[in-house]
Amino acid sequence: MTTDLAKQLDELIEFLGHEQAQLRQVAAEYILGLSAGDAGDLLKDAESGRLPRLLAALDKALADEPEIAHLSIKTFITLSKDHAVLVHLNNPEFLLKILTLILTPSSVLASLACMLLSNLTHNAEIARTLVRLAPVTAIKAPPAVVMPEHQIPPADRPRVRFLRASVEMVLAQPTAMDQLVEVFVRGVGATTDKNAKPQRWYNKDADFHFLASVFANVSQHSEGRAFFLTPIVQRYPEEPAKKPANPEPKKAKTEPKPKGGKPNNKKNKGKNSKPSASTPAPAPTALEGTSTSTTTAVLSEADPTTALSKILCFTDYPDLIRRGGVTSTVKNVTFDLRAHPDFLDAKHPNYLLHSLLVPLAPAEIADALLESDQIVDLDTIPDWLLSLPTDHYVERDFGLKSALLEGVLVLASTRAGRTALRAAGAYLVIREYHKEEEHVPCRLVAERIVDMLMRDEGETEDLQHLLESVGLNMPDKELEAVVTGKLGDMDIEVEYTGDKKAERKAAPATTAAVPAAAAPVSAPAQAAMDEDEESDDDLAIEEIC
Repeated sequence: MTTDLAKQLDELIEFLGHEQAQLRQVAAEYILGLSAGDAGDLLKDAESGRLPRLLAALDKALADEPEIAHLSIKTFITLSKDHAVLVHLNNPEFLLKILTLILTPSSVLASLACMLLSNLTHNAEIARTLVRLAPVTAIKAPPAVVMPEHQIPPADRPRVRFLRASVEMVLAQPTAMDQLVEVFVRGVGATTDKNAKPQRWYNKDADFHFLASVFANVSQHSEGRAFFLTPIVQRYPEEPAKKPANPEPKKAKTEPKPKGGKPNNKKNKGKNSKPSASTPAPAPTALEGTSTSTTTAVLSEADPTTALSKILCFTDYPDLIRRGGVTSTVKNVTFDLRAHPDFLDAKHPNYLLHSLLVPLAPAEIADALLESDQIVDLDTIPDWLLSLPTDHYVERDFGLKSALLEGVLVLASTRAGRTALRAAGAYLVIREYHKEEEHVPCRLVAERIVDMLMRDEGETEDLQHLLESVGLNMPDKELEAVVTGKLGDMDIEVEYTGDKKAERKAAPATTAAVPAAAAPVSAPAQAAMDEDEESDDDLAIEEIC
């Protein structure tokens, strides 16, 4: 039986390259169904050579007709849960192909490509490859982007202007990760209203929420944290170029002309050679199908903006996946102890103290503090707490509350951190939070934070010992001079298994885990998820084949 099934699978893989589109589509449908069933192990059998052939055929199918490409990327998503498959997909060219699907404004596969990239970056090597990846240099722009403005209907002009500027800014970024952050920020309009329909001005078929889980996965590693914490001008000082208004003219060097009158270019030979796919390089700003032109969306040398500062505004976003991935990223970067002074400096772009504390503060915290008998002097209450509106976003998801608390706990591991936390009113926030929290693991971390803030000052707390004191372990993922690690990150994996339902998976018990959020694969599934989030913290998302 197994032998017969293996032969059938081999035939199906061959049909993925058939000249008739109808047969290719039927083969893709069968392979998608089999990939999540009992035949999945046979499909992923590397020893038989079946897996490389399957992945190559699916890769080619991504450029096929939309229906076939849709089935292909769904199969990739299901297969990418397996480590053996991920090893074969750690390829810069393949990653650039997925990024092109994400960055193209008219791509109907952008959301699925974000899900696939989320699964891929669970692999540490792929995550590092992505951080080092050169940018996508050209994308196919919608006709309206290159159309003269007078030919665009007046009602559509605001969106077209936004899209044109967005495409130029995306192509101006020096790395693939910078491009993903730019699309993530521009993909939907910022809102805290759960009932408001998000504006999709970059791609009407994509919200890019799953890029947040990509950021959470990447920030588990030192290179990823450095990416989020360092401005572009410091990472690649030669890349962003905002030329001065009146640059001093440079004196041209006169070169002797060889016979024939042609200039001597031997010295410059090779200087403009094409960079490798894994090395960051300047991105030309050409739109595919249009003439090459210099973008107006140049990056300023004086701009201190970091990738982290761009995504911080989404810690109170209504969508669980987007909010959860950003929250996990914020918590992950706190493990870079060298960056703690920036996290605690209100004037620094990477200031994240309020991003951790505000979602933990109860809605009526200002009134509670004013009425508290424990407050003798109102001047001891920070102004931001008294002015906090009662309708500010309060985190409800236990996993995300745990991630926020863990971030505060890591900041409290140093004397400077504890001093800044006290000055910011962290003790008052955690105390009021603790009064209302019923979840025991979250209460335990909150109590440890209060203990850290109320104790007599001593030496810097050993972070490993501090985490163990609340039942947490710091994974030995990277041995570095400074403490780094992963703690309860979004662990999002998407699998298509027919009509079955899959519960969100929690991380291993050794960590305070953020519940994994299953991905919607269609607009109706997303709408159902949004409706249920308010009343159910343990979402079960129907997976669609």
